[in-house]
Amino acid sequence: MAQVIYDFSAEPGNNELTVREGETVTVLNQNVGGGWIEAQNSRGESGLVPEDYLQVSVCLCSLRIRHLNSE
Repeated sequence: MAQVIYDFSAEPGNNELTVREGETVTVLNQNVGGGWIEAQNSRGESGLVPEDYLQVSVCLCSLRIRHLNSE
């Protein structure tokens, strides 16, 4: 998950996603490269967003599960 911290308007035909400040999106691919993250909004639309426009959350629940499985 990520919180949008700045508005971003997608350029048509560039596989980008328009997002608005305060919106929450799901990160689909954080390793796209070139300063971009692939994300999906609550309406199911997906595309690229500049990584500087998002504050990505770290899910500690998956880290805990991996730790428990390694014991």
